[in-house]
Amino acid sequence: MNLEMKSDIKNKLNTLARFCAYQERCKQDVLKKMSEIGVLIDEKEALLQQLIDEKFFDEQRFANAYVSGKFKINQWGKNKIKAGLYQKGVANLFIENALSQIDEEAYLQLAQQLAQKQIPKIKAQNKEQLLQKLFFHLSQKGFESEVIRQAIG
Repeated sequence: MNLEMKSDIKNKLNTLARFCAYQERCKQDVLKKMSEIGVLIDEKEALLQQLIDEKFFDEQRFANAYVSGKFKINQWGKNKIKAGLYQKGVANLFIENALSQIDEEAYLQLAQQLAQKQIPKIKAQNKEQLLQKLFFHLSQKGFESEVIRQAIG
């Protein structure tokens, strides 16, 4: 391997390291970035392993950060969070571990708060219609049926 090739790989590694240091990334994001910066197929595994070894990216850490952000900031339920992580190509084990970090009491409280906040916005002719619309709203936010029933029950 000549000096120019080593320098090129080092530059790619530095670019990827900065990319990962900016915010938590999943493997899919890193592989996409590799394609964008022209990483060759035979370089990908070595660069990926180097990033993992140097703790620039970690799938479990990404899943934990994603769950925390989507729950606290976006106020999403577990179903919607799980779907988002699945789309990112995160393994089920990491998804389940990250979702288990959500406090069940805080989760139910969030569903109740969202329901209360939504009630004045709903135009319903009767209580049954109101409950249906609330149920639909909370399911769109990703909450499970059982949690919704508890929240609006």
